[in-house]
Amino acid sequence: MEIYKNKSSGKYFIYIEDTDINDRALFVSPEAKVLTIQFNLFVDDPEEGQEKDLLSEGLITQAQLESYRQYGSDRLKESNNRFEETWERHPPRPSRPERINPNDTPVKKEPDMIERMAKDFKHNKG
Repeated sequence: MEIYKNKSSGKYFIYIEDTDINDRALFVSPEAKVLTIQFNLFVDDPEEGQEKDLLSEGLITQAQLESYRQYGSDRLKESNNRFEETWERHPPRPSRPERINPNDTPVKKEPDMIERMAKDFKHNKG
């Protein structure tokens, strides 16, 4: 997990992701709010660590961590919902059925290359 120290308050914000907005990113504030904030408000180099270590050192709060996890969970649900909606609108095409002759009886499929090679091998060997 990456955290950034705010230059003016000295408090740590949990980094979520960059945004398409000029030099801004999503962070979880010490008040557990998800905010879009400019990078220049933070010390240049982020700190990295395990969640439990950052909590035990008092760099982040439990509320921040829960908000961070909830944000990730919500994004995952949104992604799954978009996938399911797309699947429903555009399901995969079924595999091509065997060709049917005019008498509605299945046409014998041509042997595939491996079957032909095996047959040729047996024929030439014997």
